[in-house]
Amino acid sequence: MSIKGGDFITKKTESSAVFVPEEWNEEEKMLKQMIHDFLDKELHVLESEPEASKDLPQIVEMLDKAAELGLCGIAIEEKYGGSDLSFNAGLLYMEAFAYGFSFATTIGTHVSIGS
Repeated sequence: MSIKGGDFITKKTESSAVFVPEEWNEEEKMLKQMIHDFLDKELHVLESEPEASKDLPQIVEMLDKAAELGLCGIAIEEKYGGSDLSFNAGLLYMEAFAYGFSFATTIGTHVSIGS
């Protein structure tokens, strides 16, 4: 029996295919902490959840600051100035940025379809 699109439910999964926080390396832990520190520092200046209609200048400034920290080139090869993160590190990156509410959509768009 084959369930197209859902066979991961019925098939055995190898432990090497599972990404869990307990297996993050030091670089990945530092990346997550850097993102959380960035969001703590930058989001507190806004009175509430950023809204594009009124907070666009601050959102653009946050994106510029994220770029200065090297947080905008995650999928780009190092030889072109990017971070060249692994797939799993990219997942961790987006999970960490989810802490930033709608800014996660802004940066997520930039590092995926915008790169």
